[in-house]
Order: sequence, then C-alpha cells, then structure tokens
Amino acid sequence: MKKILVVDVGGSNVKMMISQEEKRRKFESGPKLTPEEAVKQIKNATQRLGFRRGRDRISRPGAGRENHDGPETSGQELGRI
Repeated sequence: MKKILVVDVGGSNVKMMISQEEKRRKFESGPKLTPEEAVKQIKNATQRLGFRRGRDRISRPGAGRENHDGPETSGQELGRI
C-alpha cells in the first residue's frame, strides 16, 4: 500500500506524519532554516520510516488560490486574497 507523507512547514517547526501511522515527527524551522537543510532533514526522517521516493506520495497543507500553473499567492499574502 502506498504511503502519504504530509509535511507542514511552519514558522517554528516542520511537522511530518505518514499515513497509517499515529506518530508525528518534527524539527525546528525558523528564519535560518534553508530549503536545502529542510529537504535534508525530511529525507533523513522519512528514510527511517520506510517512505520510498517514486512509490509513495507527498502532500503539503496549503491555503490560497491556485491555477493551472500552481499557487497564485504565497502564505504571506493570504490576508489580501
């Protein structure tokens, strides 16, 4: 069965959960966390959980408008939608 990894990147923490598991994992984020470091930490955490790229899926919560090219606005602009 395919697993779904849900990733929520917040201002204080990056939270992760895999479908069919109750345990949630997180690590600190903040203004100094680079995208490269976030991806590295997510990969490390998901490898230990048996999540496999190419077979399983990733979802990220989001809010805002989207069109066929993707999101129209970023999180900081949500108050202006």
